[in-house]
Amino acid sequence: MIEFQWPWVFAFLPLPLLVYFLFKPARHQESALHVPFFKVAAGFESADQASGGRSVARRVSLIIIWCLLVLAGVRPEWIGDYKLQLAAYAMAHNILFNTQITKGVVMMCTKDN
Repeated sequence: MIEFQWPWVFAFLPLPLLVYFLFKPARHQESALHVPFFKVAAGFESADQASGGRSVARRVSLIIIWCLLVLAGVRPEWIGDYKLQLAAYAMAHNILFNTQITKGVVMMCTKDN
């Protein structure tokens, strides 16, 4: 079973859409920085605008990347068989610290509704 540790991070999922619709694009102004290869870099931008802005593949890849970042931010954890996990911890402790753990206690907490 997958459990999300920080499910409130899913609220950031629509953030790029909010930024896209609420903020206007920056206006092009004279730069205060001299870039020797500016004409070449400006050519890349004009070629991108001539092809209709961002391509569909680029937009889809950006959407997938954002969704994966948000998914990583909610900290998904696989909660497996807790008895097996307890036995594995006991065996690892026995090997590392030369102990003889033979019993374990599983304590579980639930939310009251």
